[in-house]
Amino acid sequence: MANPLRATVPSSPMYVRHRYSLRWRLLILLGLLFLTAFLLVGAGIDRFVENAEEQLWEERQGEASRYVAETVVQFLGHLRLSLALLGGLDAKEIHIDSPAVQSLLVSAPALLEVALLGPDGQVVAAAHLDKALLAAQPWLGAAQPAHNTMDIFLGGLEQTLTAQPYVVITTPTETGGLAAARLSVAALSDLLDRLHKTDVGHTYIVADDGRIVAHSDPDLVTTASRMTGRPEWAAMLAAPDRIWYGHYVNFQGLEVVGGTAPVAGADWLVVTEAPQELTYVMRTRARQLVVGSTILFGLMVMVVGGFFLHRMLLLPLTSLRTGVERIGHGDLEYRIPTASWNELGQLALAINQMAARLADREQALRKTSDELEVRVHERTAALAAANEDLRAEVEVRRAAEEALRESELRYRTLFETAPVGIFTKTLDGRYTSANPADQLYLPRNPHARADHAVLTLEQALIDEETDRQVLEKGESVVVEQELPTDKGLRTVLTYKALLHDTSGNAAGILGVDLDITEWRQAELALRETEIRYRTLVEQLPAITYTAALDRFASMIYVSPQISRLGFSAAEWVADPGLFARQLHPDDQERVVAAMAQLCATGEPLQIEYRIYTCDRRLLWMSDQAIVIYNQSGRPIQIQGMMFDITQRKEAEEALHDSVRRIRLIADNVPALIAYIDDQEIYRFANRKFQEWYATNDIVGKHLKEIAGERQYQAIRNYVDTALSGSPITFDYTRTYPDGRRRFVEIAYIPHFAAEGQVLGFFTLVQDLTERKVAEEQIKASLEEKVLLIKEIHHRVKNNLQVISSLLYLQAEQITDPRVRTILQDSQNRVKSMALIHEKLYQAKDQVRVDVAEYIQNLTGYLFRSYAAQASGIQLYVKVDNVQLGIDTAMPCGLIINELLSNALKHAFPAGRCGEIHVGLRCEPEGHYVLVVRDTGVGIPPEVDLQKNASLGLQLVHTLVKQLDANIEIHRAAGAEFRICFAEPH
Repeated sequence: MANPLRATVPSSPMYVRHRYSLRWRLLILLGLLFLTAFLLVGAGIDRFVENAEEQLWEERQGEASRYVAETVVQFLGHLRLSLALLGGLDAKEIHIDSPAVQSLLVSAPALLEVALLGPDGQVVAAAHLDKALLAAQPWLGAAQPAHNTMDIFLGGLEQTLTAQPYVVITTPTETGGLAAARLSVAALSDLLDRLHKTDVGHTYIVADDGRIVAHSDPDLVTTASRMTGRPEWAAMLAAPDRIWYGHYVNFQGLEVVGGTAPVAGADWLVVTEAPQELTYVMRTRARQLVVGSTILFGLMVMVVGGFFLHRMLLLPLTSLRTGVERIGHGDLEYRIPTASWNELGQLALAINQMAARLADREQALRKTSDELEVRVHERTAALAAANEDLRAEVEVRRAAEEALRESELRYRTLFETAPVGIFTKTLDGRYTSANPADQLYLPRNPHARADHAVLTLEQALIDEETDRQVLEKGESVVVEQELPTDKGLRTVLTYKALLHDTSGNAAGILGVDLDITEWRQAELALRETEIRYRTLVEQLPAITYTAALDRFASMIYVSPQISRLGFSAAEWVADPGLFARQLHPDDQERVVAAMAQLCATGEPLQIEYRIYTCDRRLLWMSDQAIVIYNQSGRPIQIQGMMFDITQRKEAEEALHDSVRRIRLIADNVPALIAYIDDQEIYRFANRKFQEWYATNDIVGKHLKEIAGERQYQAIRNYVDTALSGSPITFDYTRTYPDGRRRFVEIAYIPHFAAEGQVLGFFTLVQDLTERKVAEEQIKASLEEKVLLIKEIHHRVKNNLQVISSLLYLQAEQITDPRVRTILQDSQNRVKSMALIHEKLYQAKDQVRVDVAEYIQNLTGYLFRSYAAQASGIQLYVKVDNVQLGIDTAMPCGLIINELLSNALKHAFPAGRCGEIHVGLRCEPEGHYVLVVRDTGVGIPPEVDLQKNASLGLQLVHTLVKQLDANIEIHRAAGAEFRICFAEPH
């Protein structure tokens, strides 16, 4: 027998050398303890070194910053002394060739320009090495207030395209002015570069606005770099006395430690930087020393500890392990030696005692095993005899089971792989099986479930009803229904029949589900296609027919549209020769030959012909036919359609007639007509166009080719305008290819498509040469007549002026006041008419008078004539911008003359003061209103304009009638005459 203890002991002693052995675990634990202790000590040392080194560098950076700041202060003090010397010089001595200035520039080479300013801020004298810039800078406004609190002023960094960067420095002079200079930033940067003590890091000066004034790297100055927005800049400004120390990333992207110090007497801040990789060298070396010491000491501890562990723990454990392995392999007589009575010695003693007890137990088991072996042999003999009998019976049953298994396998294969659904159910309607094809129609696993647990309620009721019919009648039942599946709704035909057992009794229900969805869909599509085809054929505006492949092309079918010819479909099919008889005699032979060719070659037929209707009306038909082939490629019949194209033929004929008429009109129009497409190609040109260009070959050629390069460039802009969709008309003069020089008017009219696209343009060219000649003659004649009319108006004006002068001379000889007044009134009337003719011969238009100017002149003349009476009277004239003909302006002028003269003579007696208003305004629809109003004594009520009025008022009445006008007289607050008239056309 095998020793049961062997299964718990590893097969090889090498397992103790595994990396998780006790020895290695103890060594690792010891090493981790020492490593933790050294790490804590090293961290403390590192922190101490870091604090000491950071304090050291803070002092060093602060000292460096203060040193640089003090040096800059000394440098600025030197410059201030130089400027003070400049202030003591006479203005005549300040020029570039002056020995004093040369000495000053030598002692202060950082200065690019010096200048002396008076108390008023004007530059008194200046000298420069490169450019004179101090007089043009706006620094003075900041420098003068600054000197109220400080002896030296430093401006901001300035840069120009033609001079190097600089800073303006000023100091007051004893005379109340300023001594100013331009300090070179490059010299200041050189100073910082000399003061910088190491080859790494940077030193620079920053102004209060954050701009770098000078830098040991000059590129940062020329690029106008600023500290504004950087976190370290905010910390620098917030530090007490602006003395700061910290860590940050500088402009070059380096991690640095920096310190700051203010420049006394200026708004500058000195910044010194040093790379962090150099500042923390001591800390890095301390870390390396701690790490090395930790590793070395840890190795020493592990070696010494390992030696003592080996002697005190691992050797006893090895002896104990060896004994356990031997006992585990069955050597129960082996005893483990014990060298000490510690825990390991007591463990070895316990193992030895266990081995002794196991040896006794093994002896007893061996004896019992022998007794059992004898009994087994006896029982084995009896079982062998019974086994032989069972083997024979098993062979018989195995053969039957094999046959049954093969039968079941065939059934199962058929059942599982059948393309139709197969299922069985118990008599009470529970499913016993369903193949995969049938499970597509069942939402859930049907095994041992009734219909209502598997199907929907509606489907379950149908299934239970058919089950009942099968059980009651004992016959097969067929039902068609739609079932939801993963593929959608499927149409399924279900066959159900009784399932009998070997005794012939009903044992269940057998069902088959056949998916007929595609067949139903094909049947439905075929039915719908047939309906659509029939509907299409019977509603098409064409005659559809099917004909046989014989020499008569006998009709097999014709659509009801054959009634358009006056025949029924039955009549057309019954008479094979009817089609040929109805053809027009001129088309009959051609159509019959085309049908024969269709039957012979099978090539598609498309032909147009004339055919008579039943009532002998002639129609045009378009016949299109093809040969139909069966699946074997054999022609079986002709399928064709006849379209009534009578209207189209009539429209085509009408179109041809219209085109001919339009062509005839275009060719006889006394103008050039052409059509040019969007590619500037001629598509039409009338006969006149061809005659002018002396060629019949115009259509199809480019506009440039017909017009010529020079003429094409002259009209190119007009062509582009027309092709952009805008019509355009312009005048043009040129010599045409027929040799005549013509003055023409050309119109380009765009041609648009239905969607708005420009397809081309029509061009209409009219010869205006004769009209231009006639216009020139008319213009010359008109100028001659205008000159003649001016002369007539001038002579009439002169004659009237002579009459007026004669009246004046006559009045001067008469002493009777009444007669003298009459003569003066007549003189004024003549003057008003003379003014009309004067305006006409002076104006460009000899027919119409500028009424506003005429009334102004007339009223002014009358006031001068009655100067004695008009001394206290104010005249107000308000006339719209109106042009009147001479037949209207003359009566208006006489009316104004009479009414104004009457007002001056009678409205204001005894030197009374007042106002006279004269106005003419234009009303809608061409009407005018003339108003003469005064604020005098008014017209007595007994005065009637038509009966007992004076000669002047009677003349007014006559002139109003001449104008066909209406006059209104208002007597309140003086006298007002309102005359409404319209100018005759």
